[in-house]
Amino acid sequence: MAFIGIVGFSGRGKSSLAESLTATYVRSGLRVGFLKHTHHEKPVTSAGDTSRLLAAGASEAWLAGNGWAIRYTEGSSELHEPMTLEKLRRVVQGEVVIIEGFKTAASWPCLAVVRDMTELEKIQANVSAVITEVPIELALPRFRPSDVEAIAEFALTIAR
Repeated sequence: MAFIGIVGFSGRGKSSLAESLTATYVRSGLRVGFLKHTHHEKPVTSAGDTSRLLAAGASEAWLAGNGWAIRYTEGSSELHEPMTLEKLRRVVQGEVVIIEGFKTAASWPCLAVVRDMTELEKIQANVSAVITEVPIELALPRFRPSDVEAIAEFALTIAR
């Protein structure tokens, strides 16, 4: 199982990138699982990002909050409590698992979606590449958000 993290601040395009990567991997024949961190209360139904990722081809989409997680598949959902991040990493299924969020807890390789260097400096995850429209000088690889095929290929090389 390959874990690929996507981190960044709200409104930066993390979910759009996750959706594009999911569709790319599914088209190439890989089974994709999705896990998203939230600070919100438990939702009653699958809506928003989990629905988008399922529509893009993810076999399951998990939404995880403080001590709980909900597993969504086409037409069903299951609440899991208590739930820890390490336990989630063991139960999410897929040849590729895309993990969105956890910008201060991610130990797996991550793609940081940022607008500027200040945002990048605030992310405490294991950043392996930067996704941005802004030309930032770094030692890390940098991709434009529209370079989905290149990002997908790179992400598989760093996934673990």
